[in-house]
Amino acid sequence: METDGSGRQRHRGSGGDARYEVTVPRGTRLVLEAVSGDILATGVGGEVEAQSVSGNVDVSDASRDATLSAVSGSVRAANISGDLHVESVSGDVTVQGAIAEIHAESVSGRISLQGIRSSSVRTETVSGSLTYSGSIDAGGRYTFDTHSGTVRLNLPANVGAVFSVQTFSGDIDSDFPVTMQPGQGRGSHDRFEFTIGDGKAKVSAESFSGRIIINRAGGANDRRQD
Repeated sequence: METDGSGRQRHRGSGGDARYEVTVPRGTRLVLEAVSGDILATGVGGEVEAQSVSGNVDVSDASRDATLSAVSGSVRAANISGDLHVESVSGDVTVQGAIAEIHAESVSGRISLQGIRSSSVRTETVSGSLTYSGSIDAGGRYTFDTHSGTVRLNLPANVGAVFSVQTFSGDIDSDFPVTMQPGQGRGSHDRFEFTIGDGKAKVSAESFSGRIIINRAGGANDRRQD
């Protein structure tokens, strides 16, 4: 620290990196922000709000609501048991082992939801792919929308849902039997519906130019990757 001729203080920056490590009681509500750095929060057990401009965001073991976002970094959430909102502009979004209502968004990144137990899932991306592996609850609502990416749904063999699917120039591939209504066809580019099992849940999948793949656990598509 130096002083100029008037006695005012001046600070000379070192130009180095800074790292902050904070320990709080489990269950504490956290609000975390970074401009060019990563955010890592583990074992918090409480509500979390975390956002970074150019770094990655990684949060695990939150038992209440979580809102996580990044502009040019990736976002990962694991073992979340409250409502979850995750988004990134140019990075990937990954959710693992969540028991939560989920809203996931990305512009140019991939969205991957693995080991999910939820009655409400909404995902949106422009140029990235969407992958979902998890349960389909009776009465649940699930929406998967991408413009140019592939939608891949890995579902249990006993799934019961009404599926509404649409793709303009991509293919639709399903391990489950698909019976189309009169006047519907894959060459028509129209949205069509089919029912698997008891049809209690609602599943919507849409891609303008990408494929839509519906896997049954242990089925042919489950064993084959793109």
